[in-house]
Amino acid sequence: MRGFVALEAPEEVRALLGRVQEALRRSDADVRWVGPDRLHLTLKFLGEISEGQAQELEVLLRAEAQRWPPLSLVYAGVGAFPDHGVPRVVWAGVTGEIGKLSGLAAAIERAAEHVGVPREGRPFVAHVTLGRVRSGRNARGLQAAIEEQRQVPLGTSFVREIVLFRSTLTPEGPVYDARARIPLGGEPPGPPPPAVPEGRPL
Repeated sequence: MRGFVALEAPEEVRALLGRVQEALRRSDADVRWVGPDRLHLTLKFLGEISEGQAQELEVLLRAEAQRWPPLSLVYAGVGAFPDHGVPRVVWAGVTGEIGKLSGLAAAIERAAEHVGVPREGRPFVAHVTLGRVRSGRNARGLQAAIEEQRQVPLGTSFVREIVLFRSTLTPEGPVYDARARIPLGGEPPGPPPPAVPEGRPL
């Protein structure tokens, strides 16, 4: 199967991302936009893997996920790869507990490598792909539209699971199916205990 490991963006975040895509579409640039129902944050692209590899990877991911507590993310801002020149990929930014997210992505990278998937050549950058530019048509208009959305707030997410997706290519675009939903383990840190007044026994 063709697959990847990702976080699903919450419905309310996808709705805001869809509004941003509509604003960017007004530039009339030549972009293949990702459907709102397919928006996600990729942790590891797997490419073509066998059924045996998928089964082994799922086992490894379930064991690894137990080591990671849920985490909080903030979706905000729009940008493009590369930073200068004609954009090739339009993305929405992600902040919040990025250190934890990067560690989780690195663990998934190691698990995938263990089942024979090549290691990614580029460092992990948390983002949601909104669209892929097909040509330079109206590139300046697209760049101006991106600048207008550079700081737009896009919502928050409390991540409780990672998802192993199967991607099926069709003439209308890829179709994503969740092969396995893998819960993160541990408990998020709770609120600090109430302060005890000075001189008062516990």
